[in-house]
Amino acid sequence: MPKASRKPVGSLPPGGVRTNVDGSWRNLNTSRLLLSSSGWCDAYLLTALEAAGYGQVRRTHFNVLRHLDNDGTRMTDLAARSNLTKAAMTSLVRACEHIGFVTVKAEAADRRARLVYFTQEGEALMRTFKDIMTAMERRLRQHMGGKTYDGLRAGLLKLSDIADVAVFADADPALRRRA
Repeated sequence: MPKASRKPVGSLPPGGVRTNVDGSWRNLNTSRLLLSSSGWCDAYLLTALEAAGYGQVRRTHFNVLRHLDNDGTRMTDLAARSNLTKAAMTSLVRACEHIGFVTVKAEAADRRARLVYFTQEGEALMRTFKDIMTAMERRLRQHMGGKTYDGLRAGLLKLSDIADVAVFADADPALRRRA
């Protein structure tokens, strides 16, 4: 029996979003477009990291790597920043520790608290990660054009300032119950 071929991580049809009979609202809403774009960026990063010798990095590891401060971060803070449970974050940190990117130590002031730090290998990975991100953003800017790219970044920065759904509660009474 022949092996089933696997699509590359994050592969989508031209345009980046699948269409369906339910209409474009499911595929072309802002949330879906952001998700699709994020998936594309992650796939690009994973492919480039693999080419740079970091094939053991998985998308789930980004939850640790993207949120870890250079001078160490409490496990509970990593979980909160990643919007994961402490148990899920502990599992991801252990995986990154097993690979050799991070180490975990007890905090001096509170021995119960666990601090996560980059190892030297983790710091090297993050330098490579930064170089790849810089190259990716340069390519995106060339592909989209400077004005469009700058507008996209400005809009995303503004969107990232919205910390909670409660910001919209005054405009939509249905959201008040969830805020």
